[in-house]
Amino acid sequence: MAKFADKLEISGWASKDLAKTAENGLALGTGENLEPKANMTRAETATLLQRLLSKFKLINSNK
Repeated sequence: MAKFADKLEISGWASKDLAKTAENGLALGTGENLEPKANMTRAETATLLQRLLSKFKLINSNK
């Protein structure tokens, strides 16, 4: 989480889980920001789900 400039904007209740999500490469942020207060787009949600399913080998991401 240290690499994200906006890490202090993360709500306390979400910080632990969001840190794990970022550490596991599921949430990469946008450059140097994670944008924790922004709404996720459909494309971002689909990407997150694809990364999660690929990580557990439930789909083949063909990258």
